[in-house]
Amino acid sequence: MQEGLRELETLLDPYDWFYEAAAEAHRYVIYVNYMDKSQDSIIPDKMHGKQVVVHFTRSKTVTAQDYLVGNKPVAISWDGIPTLARLNDDDIDVPNLNELCRELDRLEKQCGSNILQDIFYEIHDKKNAVTNLGARYPEVQSAMKRLYDEYGFDTIYNELDG
Repeated sequence: MQEGLRELETLLDPYDWFYEAAAEAHRYVIYVNYMDKSQDSIIPDKMHGKQVVVHFTRSKTVTAQDYLVGNKPVAISWDGIPTLARLNDDDIDVPNLNELCRELDRLEKQCGSNILQDIFYEIHDKKNAVTNLGARYPEVQSAMKRLYDEYGFDTIYNELDG
């Protein structure tokens, strides 16, 4: 295992995304600072018959203390800013699904079920959208965008396909 570890370190050391290589009982773990498409062709799938996996460096360097403020747990938001975690179920905001259903029904009456779903997917993935029906129904598109921002993908998806 040590020979394979040295080979991996020699291979990957020139790259700025590389942090460290480690050997576990049945595999090698490559720790990276960030993921890059080029890693697919650089990091081997196997080394000396052992699996090679990739993990973010943070998974190695994180400690329980990183998630405490004083003695209270914190949650890390998507923007990386620690926020106090909600510790009580009563504090969790539950979206009003009745309001969502009423609004989806209203929008469906304007454009139909299939077109509403297409507009929903256009909003969800603008880059890979197959249709451009939102341009034909700008009011529906803006209302769906507002709902998407408020309720998110999963909640609306469940209501549209439910």
